[in-house]
Amino acid sequence: MGAATNIVINDGATPSVGHTFTPVNRDPNGFMVFVDQSGEVPAGYHRMTARLREPSPGSNDYKFELKIWRRTLEVTSPSTSTGIQPAPTLAYSQIGEVSFSLPKRGTEAERKDIRAFIKNALDNAQVRDMIEKLIGIY
Repeated sequence: MGAATNIVINDGATPSVGHTFTPVNRDPNGFMVFVDQSGEVPAGYHRMTARLREPSPGSNDYKFELKIWRRTLEVTSPSTSTGIQPAPTLAYSQIGEVSFSLPKRGTEAERKDIRAFIKNALDNAQVRDMIEKLIGIY
């Protein structure tokens, strides 16, 4: 088992910006929690969790799960009678998640293939349009 270290992931901006996700703790469900602390307010920190589970009794599959939250803060202004701007709050999160079921019998080459298939599918024009432009296919 490797030690958790920082993970740098580029965003979708032009030019892209690398975001450093720092490991902060392990949650009660065994997920390692990583946080991009580059924002000014913790409520807006982007977050990522990752977990690899060994096969449970009666199962032959390892399970890998990854989830990323891209958080956006509410836009506030000093509209109170005191003129004090309210504390920033979370407006919404874009969430992406992926999971892999990896049979004990599978080879490293097969695991490399399935990871590449997912990575490349996410870069396919039709898939990109469905995610980014909300354009369905028929």
